[in-house]
Amino acid sequence: MSNHDRIVRDLEICGGQPKIRGTNVLVLDILDWLNEGKSFDEILENFPAIIREDIQAIITYAKDLIAGESMTHDINVARAKRDLSLVPRKPTRLVMSLVAARIGKLLQKDPGTSVDALIEQVTSSKESFKELDWASVHDELRVLIEPFLRPNKKPRMRIH
Repeated sequence: MSNHDRIVRDLEICGGQPKIRGTNVLVLDILDWLNEGKSFDEILENFPAIIREDIQAIITYAKDLIAGESMTHDINVARAKRDLSLVPRKPTRLVMSLVAARIGKLLQKDPGTSVDALIEQVTSSKESFKELDWASVHDELRVLIEPFLRPNKKPRMRIH
């Protein structure tokens, strides 16, 4: 049995909290004992339903969660992540200002370039930018770029 097979979650049992398969021992309870500095032997003595490999599986489970890896058997977590990824996020004002400054520099090098083409180019240039909802802030971004379109004035960017 692999480490991930030892940990199960079921909404009908223990409110969906992860537990050790075949027991009612919660992962959180064992992590609390480990956090208090208890040894494996002390934990096994107090939780006779589990074995040493179960404790090692709990540590691996916690490490994987912290590392952001989803467990293949945890369908509820996968669904939640998928559903959250469908919600578009708006870029922050700081990110928009940085993008506008980048577009401004590109416009100064080649003033004949289309602003819309540059917005598309810059906002799709980084993986983290691709996740953001740029369409909802397109007009606001154009306002930030406006100072760069005036050829005789030196643009100043204010970041709030």
